[in-house]
Amino acid sequence: MSYTITVETAPIPTGGAGPAYVSVSDLTINEISISYGRQTIDQNVDPSSCSITFLLDSSLGQFDFDAFDLGYVLRVRAAVDGFPNSRVRFVGIVTDMSIDRDTMTVSAVSQLISRYGKYALPTAVTLNSTAGFICAAIANAALPGIPNYVFGAMANYWADGTFALDADFQIGANALESLLTTAASEPYGFIYEDFGTQGMRSTDQDSRTQKNPDFELTGDEIIDEWEVSKSVTSQLTKAIVNYVGGQTSYDVPDSLGELEKTYDTIIVSLAQADEFARMTAARGLNLRYEIPKLTIPLATLSSARQDQLLGYGPFYGIRINSFVRIPLIRPYVQRDYFVEGWSETISRHRWDWTLHLSDIGRSRYFQRWNQISATLQWEDVSATQTWADLYYDWI
Repeated sequence: MSYTITVETAPIPTGGAGPAYVSVSDLTINEISISYGRQTIDQNVDPSSCSITFLLDSSLGQFDFDAFDLGYVLRVRAAVDGFPNSRVRFVGIVTDMSIDRDTMTVSAVSQLISRYGKYALPTAVTLNSTAGFICAAIANAALPGIPNYVFGAMANYWADGTFALDADFQIGANALESLLTTAASEPYGFIYEDFGTQGMRSTDQDSRTQKNPDFELTGDEIIDEWEVSKSVTSQLTKAIVNYVGGQTSYDVPDSLGELEKTYDTIIVSLAQADEFARMTAARGLNLRYEIPKLTIPLATLSSARQDQLLGYGPFYGIRINSFVRIPLIRPYVQRDYFVEGWSETISRHRWDWTLHLSDIGRSRYFQRWNQISATLQWEDVSATQTWADLYYDWI
């Protein structure tokens, strides 16, 4: 149940060197708040943010006002006692500092997404390929404007993609908008920062096909405060898709919805644009009661469980796209979710990790026959089973 939080800062180095971090953990930290990822599947991922409040005077001494300045690099790491390796929870640049009578608050924002958003492509990216290869070409073109002094050698991972796309991003095009358009040309594709790999990542329709949960949480591992709802305002009535050759749409049969959405893509063929529209609309059918977020009180868990949930490196621990199963709360409440992002609140005796979730039925892609259990027989399938149900549940 013991852990160590380390807060480090450094001036931005010159010449591409890594930051010379100095720990400021000996200053009296009152609270750390971190926001990462997104809250729903309908949002783009914003830059991550971190706010740290320090006490100006305490029994440990006075705050060192020379420790921070605007533009400094800020890093937050967590180490679980008894386990090697620290976990980076945040890296960014200090953007705001404020002082009141008792405290000083330092705020920082991560730099990958925000820097892409400030950068115009110096060369054109014109390519007929799938999303992953186009994203890689955009990132390579934008590389001179990306802050390698913060992240060192970045390890980007772009999911291959499954649809044929036609990219035509000219000189001066915004790098972030180009990445967003390309990633979103996959059904529910998106881009995000990953502090484990210290780079950017993207998803395609194969990114959420795991059949079994990555993590199962027990009743004593979550705070029992929740509210569920469903509404026709969240239900699609029509999906409109702009593609290279024009526009197509799909009207959701018998929908009670009030929501009509337009998707701008660089999909090449009408057939795949139609498939995009159908797949997107299907996720708005038969909405269920779902929990949009839950909180894990990490400070109360064993060190072994902390280590397991936090993980180390790009493929361990809870991450964006992790499949999480929660305990049974009520029979009508969905138990299976994907992680879209999180917020963390850390203080002297508290570490609350709030996961933002989406029902797997709204964000998992179409089932394939080779993903169905080989032991399943047709006579075991319920006579009331419909194909629409399969958008939400594995057989």
